Amino acid sequence: MKKIAPPPADTRFWLHLGANFAARDWHELPGYLEPLPSVDSQRYLSISPEFLPLARSLFAGQPGHEAPVSSAVMTAGELDEVVRAGYAPAAGTFGIHRYHHVAEDDARCIDVAATRTGAEGFRRLIEAVLATSA
Repeated sequence: MKKIAPPPADTRFWLHLGANFAARDWHELPGYLEPLPSVDSQRYLSISPEFLPLARSLFAGQPGHEAPVSSAVMTAGELDEVVRAGYAPAAGTFGIHRYHHVAEDDARCIDVAATRTGAEGFRRLIEAVLATSA
């Protein structure tokens, strides 16, 4: 970010999609994990305070993301650096799913339908944010 990103004053919106963007949830059974047909609800969407109502609307029904938090209250991971560097407005996803960044983090860990739904929500978010800052 420090070497190739444009400066905050030249950036209209920063969106960071973390590794848990559409990670599958799991049941913990004796001795093994069983994949569930849903996303990990312990994923977070943090966004600049002025866009909280918009994010609530766009991500309604998407576990975890349906309850966005203000970036003035909580950020994590790479989004911490983005906000500290002065990029605003900004939004990002973060969380730690069962297989977060380990060897077993493979295609079984991705919920394809949630990936599509989330991508559509973020497309609409980008369009709305850019329309307000034009």
